Amino acid sequence: MRHIFGDTAIVVAPGEYVTVFGGGEPTGFVGKVFVASTGSLGLTNSGDTVTLLDNNGSVIDVHTYGGEGSSDEAMIRYPDCVGNWTLPGDIGLEDLFTPNAPNGSASALTTSTWGTIKALFK
Repeated sequence: MRHIFGDTAIVVAPGEYVTVFGGGEPTGFVGKVFVASTGSLGLTNSGDTVTLLDNNGSVIDVHTYGGEGSSDEAMIRYPDCVGNWTLPGDIGLEDLFTPNAPNGSASALTTSTWGTIKALFK
C-alpha cells in the first residue's frame, strides 16, 4: 500500500475530486488533497498497477500500465471515472495533467511538464 486514507470516512460529493500527491506540501487546490501516507507514491514509468480499494478491501478500480507511464502525461479515465484509461494527448486534450480538476479542463497549475509537477511534490 502506498496510501491509506485512514479510519475516518471520506465523503466525495458529486463533482468533487480527491488528489493524492507523492510528497511535499501541495497548496492551492480545492476539494480533498492528501500527501501519500507512506511519504511517497514511488510509481515507476512502466509496469506498475494502481488499485483503488474500498474500506472492506474490495477492488473498486484497477489499472496496470506499461511504457505509456513514461510519456510525461497523466493517465486518465476519459470521460472522467467511466471512460477507458488513456493519455490526454492520445485523445487530443490540450492539458496533459489536471490535478484536482476534470480531465480536459483548466488546471490549478500552470501547464508545463509532468516532471516539473512531480518535482514540486516530492
